[in-house]
Amino acid sequence: MEIAENLGIPTVVYMLEVSYNGEYFKVKHKLDDLYKVILAKPLCLITFTRDLNVPRYIVCTVSRDLQKRINVLKR
Repeated sequence: MEIAENLGIPTVVYMLEVSYNGEYFKVKHKLDDLYKVILAKPLCLITFTRDLNVPRYIVCTVSRDLQKRINVLKR
C-alpha cells in the first residue's frame, strides 16, 4: 500500500465485494454494524478481506484418466 500511496494511486482497503461498470469500481466495505459502498475510478489499489477467498476444490477421476492411452509423437 505504501508504494501505491507514493505513486499517488488511491487505495481502498478491506473490501468484501467489487463490481466494475466500465467507468468505475463499486466496492463494498464492512464496518462494525453496517456496510459502506465506495466508488473508485481506475487506477486504484483494492485489497480484500480473507472472508472473500473461498477455496474451490477440483474433482477429478484419476482412476479413469490413468487408463487412457497416451500417444507419443516423434519428430
